[in-house]
Amino acid sequence: MGMHRSDLKYLEECFKDEDMPKELSAIRLCELGNQRIRIKPVYSKISKIYLTAIMGINHISIDINGNDGTLQYDLAEPIINGHLLNSFHILTNYGTSEHIKNQYQCFSNMHYLCKKNALFIHSVPWEGDPKWENDKDYVYTFDFFRNLANNCHYKIMKEEICHRRGNCHVTMKKMEDNIFPSEKFFNQTIPTYNG
Repeated sequence: MGMHRSDLKYLEECFKDEDMPKELSAIRLCELGNQRIRIKPVYSKISKIYLTAIMGINHISIDINGNDGTLQYDLAEPIINGHLLNSFHILTNYGTSEHIKNQYQCFSNMHYLCKKNALFIHSVPWEGDPKWENDKDYVYTFDFFRNLANNCHYKIMKEEICHRRGNCHVTMKKMEDNIFPSEKFFNQTIPTYNG
């Protein structure tokens, strides 16, 4: 999906969260997917370049394709790299998780990549938008994120629908370092919806 002007503006607001390091260069951001900036005149510029060179963020991106400086990991498999686990202040998911066949492992990876008080920023296909009927592997509802937050001790900071893009935007804060629910519990309690 990429990052749009509103995404960048909101991300800048998140950098000011009370639990973020005060210096931008100290903020560690993990981006799922090999994202592009969708704003002219930088349209289709790799977001890694923008976030590191322009904003000065300590940025890591993870994508199975390994292109454009991303770390090549499959989010459907456990990430066990000790340098990545419990190390990020912000994790962004701008249209990546819906492509991952193993939703449990994808969201478990997100949980373990982030520190306590980290922010998860999701902008993903909304189940209520007809344009995603046959186009995405998974679509999401606010109930999905509310159940996830309830069971993982996250605090929901923002929920909104972007009708123009057919996305739901949800930001959550990881309130404690805890164990992610079991796969059985996740699949029974936090169901995802096939698109």
